[in-house]
Amino acid sequence: MNQIPAILATLALSLAASGCIRPEAPNAEADILTAQIEGIELIRPSAVTNDKVTFFANPWEDLTALAPVFTLTPGAKIEPASGSKQDFTRPVLYTVTSEDGKWTKTYTVTVSAPSNVKSTLFSFEDTRLQEKAYTVFLIKNEAGDVAGEWASSNVGYSVGASFGLLPGKVEDYPATQVEKGYKGKALQLATRSTKALHDSFGSIMKVPFIAAGSLYLGILDPGLIMAEPLKATKFGTPLFQKPLMMTGYYKYTPGDQMVDEKGDNPGGQDLFDIYAIVYEVTPEVPFLDGTNNLTSDNLVMVARIADADRKPAAEWTRFEIPFKALEGKTLDPVKLAKGQYNYSVVFSSSKDGAKFIGAAGSTLLVDEVEVYFE
Repeated sequence: MNQIPAILATLALSLAASGCIRPEAPNAEADILTAQIEGIELIRPSAVTNDKVTFFANPWEDLTALAPVFTLTPGAKIEPASGSKQDFTRPVLYTVTSEDGKWTKTYTVTVSAPSNVKSTLFSFEDTRLQEKAYTVFLIKNEAGDVAGEWASSNVGYSVGASFGLLPGKVEDYPATQVEKGYKGKALQLATRSTKALHDSFGSIMKVPFIAAGSLYLGILDPGLIMAEPLKATKFGTPLFQKPLMMTGYYKYTPGDQMVDEKGDNPGGQDLFDIYAIVYEVTPEVPFLDGTNNLTSDNLVMVARIADADRKPAAEWTRFEIPFKALEGKTLDPVKLAKGQYNYSVVFSSSKDGAKFIGAAGSTLLVDEVEVYFE
């Protein structure tokens, strides 16, 4: 009987203790604690303040579909959702709501890029007709004035067209302008069959079976087109700033049947090429040409699309190609300031077109190409 009061006392204490344990109140905080972003490489850690989040990226990054990932205060929710893709070409507003639903905070999320990086944009919007026969693509400066012209394989093709051996309409040439580019109009490069010209002149001149569609910064020497076509292509324009990156958009459809310099089918599928080169200009080497533009000892930097990315693409596909210094090579700032380097940007509908290997009908569309400089 004496144990009953003790048991009752213990029970009372237990009930009293359990009555003190209450559910924890919902969190009233609505903060972004950390922020990361998928889809680009940041050049420094993100900055999170009371109502702003800033990501620091290179200026050539595509900002149209990035997916920030946020860490929030416990129980909080964010809208738009963390990890969802957003267009960051302009700041995006995010709203964080506390766990208790009583508090909200709006964050301005921005992707910032360095302002000291300059770029040159090639949109392929401006052209002229050469002798009412083929398209010449113009290069304009920031003031909108014509500052130069792209060289292309149209000049060589025009020889066959002038003899009536190759189709001669503007749209039949290897380099043409087309509607419905990524923005506005676009460059179209197509590998054309030159078999008819080869059959007529191949025995006396070096006439190939195909003419790859090509466009490049430089000049074409018409006096060498028939006798030494590779040496006729002279790549390069003066360079005064160190190039960093080349970006743009392309579509590509390979032709049906490959052909080599002998007219045989070597098998395989045609591939396109997009690249840029930087080389030192010397009295002995004023230009690189089709025989040495990727092998010369004067080469210093190359930006070339990777083999893994040379795939057929029915929709506009973005490319980003960094300029890489060749082993043991650097740009001399003194020579650079004096314009003693040339650079060239090159597009081709057949990667081995310089070796006269490709497939007639291979078609490369290119638009909105931008080269970024330090």
